[in-house]
Amino acid sequence: MSKYFSQILLGSLLTSCTLTEPKMGYTAEKSCAFIPVPQQTVCPIQRESVLAVQQLQTALDPKGNLETPTGVMIYVVASPGLTSEWLGHTIECYQARISEDKAIQAQDSCPLAEPGTTYSVTSTRNGYAVTIRTERGEAAKHIFDVSQRLVSSK
Repeated sequence: MSKYFSQILLGSLLTSCTLTEPKMGYTAEKSCAFIPVPQQTVCPIQRESVLAVQQLQTALDPKGNLETPTGVMIYVVASPGLTSEWLGHTIECYQARISEDKAIQAQDSCPLAEPGTTYSVTSTRNGYAVTIRTERGEAAKHIFDVSQRLVSSK
């Protein structure tokens, strides 16, 4: 396997994760490598960097007349030194810390703190799109509400 292909595979693995209970032998310390301890419990999506939020919906019927919320897409502006891999790494660390600490209050300020969610990070023309999905409709509505509060008013 070429070095380039290995880097692509590793990058795609780092940018997709599910917030669940830690697996046997899996610790927050392992997922938080190279992230300073004070930053590990801070929501990676900062208020100043969020450009927009879009609610994601899935059709409940074949014609698409009824839809249910399934998550959000958060558009984050690019900043010097930020890559999709690093953003994915910080999200993975944050979710590991939150699930380890059972920090329920974090759900009111960070859309990434909702249990049972999956996320992905993709590059856009001028930043990144962080997609957060859940199978629970009420949780998706809550994630959208919290995400909207993060949009910069500048």
